[in-house]
Amino acid sequence: MVFYPIPNLLRFSLGLSAPLLLFRPQAQASVDVPAAQSVSPVPPSLIAEFEPTTTEPVGSDTDINTTGGRYSYFQPPADGRPFQGARTTTGTRGGSCPVDAAMFSGLGPRSIMGLTTSARPEFVWYLPDALVGVPLLFRLLAMDVNGQPILVDSVELSAQAGFMRYQLPDSVPALEVGQDYLWQVIVMCDPERASSFLTSTLGLRLTTPTPELTTALATATTDAERAIAYGAAGIWYDALATVAAGTTATDIEVRTGLIQDLATFESDDEAFSSLLITIAEQTATE
Repeated sequence: MVFYPIPNLLRFSLGLSAPLLLFRPQAQASVDVPAAQSVSPVPPSLIAEFEPTTTEPVGSDTDINTTGGRYSYFQPPADGRPFQGARTTTGTRGGSCPVDAAMFSGLGPRSIMGLTTSARPEFVWYLPDALVGVPLLFRLLAMDVNGQPILVDSVELSAQAGFMRYQLPDSVPALEVGQDYLWQVIVMCDPERASSFLTSTLGLRLTTPTPELTTALATATTDAERAIAYGAAGIWYDALATVAAGTTATDIEVRTGLIQDLATFESDDEAFSSLLITIAEQTATE
């Protein structure tokens, strides 16, 4: 694997004092992305601003809060790793994004690092009809020991309405246990005006499944049951990915419940919580 320094202009746009490195395997396989534009580098001027602000871990990633009855489908880790770098930007006034584009959001915890047990997880975000066909950029970054981001994956896609998904391909390094990651979705309403971009930034970590989760998954026979098992163990990203594309009534019920529980967990962030509730309500019958 090779580390490539990123130009100074890009580091400046990210607000970083140290070089941003591109983490790239020496042998690249093709990236199979449905409905995607060709994968190409994005000019530094089109990269959204980024500011890493994670904190030290508090307890175990997999200690589950089972003392209260607030949650039905997603039990947030009681001692999850706090995360303060989450952000959603909506572009400047007078930008080219439609007014109802504010319904765009990455789907994951904002106050803590969301968990996955997959070294190549699937990421899910929501886009309104108004953004169909707009170019967007997905990025995955790993934080080094100095708190500086290393670019792991970057791919241009074409926006689709509803729940849009992207799985980390085999052509990039797999996630590592204990490593902090950030994932971004950047909607480029006007590729010539970075100030018009809509950006969602969330954090995640890879964790090892507990024996209880392994047993629950072994006895599950449907996607809904597997999603419930992941959710009960606090594994947000695997729970949502399992039912994100589901069309059965049970899949939709579980997906809606997961998003509603996330809204409850993030109730201190009123705007984000309200947006999640709206998304859950609008997709409850799809």
